[in-house]
Amino acid sequence: DSRAPGGMLKKLLENPDFKRLFINNACILLNSYLTYEKVQSTVQSMMATIPSSEQQRDEQRWPRNQANFKWDPSGNTLIAFAKNRSETLKKEMAERFDLENEVSVTIGASGNGSVLVDNMKLPSNNYQCKFFSNNELQLTAVASAGAVFTGWSDGSTENPHKVTPTAGMTITAQFR
Repeated sequence: DSRAPGGMLKKLLENPDFKRLFINNACILLNSYLTYEKVQSTVQSMMATIPSSEQQRDEQRWPRNQANFKWDPSGNTLIAFAKNRSETLKKEMAERFDLENEVSVTIGASGNGSVLVDNMKLPSNNYQCKFFSNNELQLTAVASAGAVFTGWSDGSTENPHKVTPTAGMTITAQFR
């Protein structure tokens, strides 16, 4: 039942295109945006802006009934949680989806344009990330104003272009 907790996601994951997109977008997020270092920096920055008087006031206003929850004004509990979270999530994804080993892939753009991986904009035009070797990537070349996509470095002119990641793979969208 899609109305049960997690039901909608389970139903969506039955669609192979959504499943591929979900896995690849998670890889990009975990490798680039949700790294331990970025979470640590963000939590510390946020905690530094909350006055202790407000923390105490909020603890009294909204008491926690969770036996395992203890407010940590330093943010260290959240930071500790984040320490191994990316690796734990990748292992859980590998088990849940029968994914094979992670391989390092470089995706680039030569000329005036960029590349989307499963509709997600990459952090840079020469992007390196670890993806699962048995989960295809759907690459889309997006030409900037006045530029034209001419093909991929592997000889394909398909756009979008599906590729299977291999260790050390480099693929570049070429624009003129």
